[in-house]
Amino acid sequence: MTPTAAGSMLDNLCRLLAPRLKSKLRESTGFTSIAPLVKKHTESSDLIVADGVAKLLVCGTDHAPAAVVLVSSPKAPGLVARGMQRAREAKLLLGPKLGAVILTPLDEGEIEGLTFAVLPHCKPLATSRFSWALQRRRIRPVILEWLLDAAAATVQTPTTAKIDEGFTLLLQRFAKDGELPEVLRSSARETMRRIESGRWTPRHVLMHNDFWQGNILIDDRN
Repeated sequence: MTPTAAGSMLDNLCRLLAPRLKSKLRESTGFTSIAPLVKKHTESSDLIVADGVAKLLVCGTDHAPAAVVLVSSPKAPGLVARGMQRAREAKLLLGPKLGAVILTPLDEGEIEGLTFAVLPHCKPLATSRFSWALQRRRIRPVILEWLLDAAAATVQTPTTAKIDEGFTLLLQRFAKDGELPEVLRSSARETMRRIESGRWTPRHVLMHNDFWQGNILIDDRN
């Protein structure tokens, strides 16, 4: 799919989603318009790559941003649905208090064979150096406390079979891989010895995998 075709597809998705969102959001935020969140050429490229997600901005009855629609790329049409399912599983593991920071979709479904989800609009963190420095000082202790609590709430000790499958076998491969630097192979061997001797037992915890400034938002409603 070319960027031009993707751009036309994005316009068509906005047109098709508008009646549904007008009905679904009537009681919550209301609906006046839907359009790409950022410049169209950027959103078009998101529809071309497999892990891309197009983002559409929904404005409410007061014409202020009310929600964001995430739409999967045709390369991976089920991506958004899988993401929302994982978010629900994470929310369940964390419990009501810790899980409250995970947004609950206002609506989700399928359009033109692509899965989508409608999430409440949130503000990104500051981008200017001065504002970000001030904001970082305020939010760092809150985020670190949440991370510690989330790890404590979801930590699990894997079975011996899972340790062998998820840790020992991989470490053995690292230790024997001649293309890796010796410092990494040596670390792999030492880690295996620690597991075998019982000096260290691997643990599993809920993990975000991409937890950085761009993926932390401030809820407009709170």
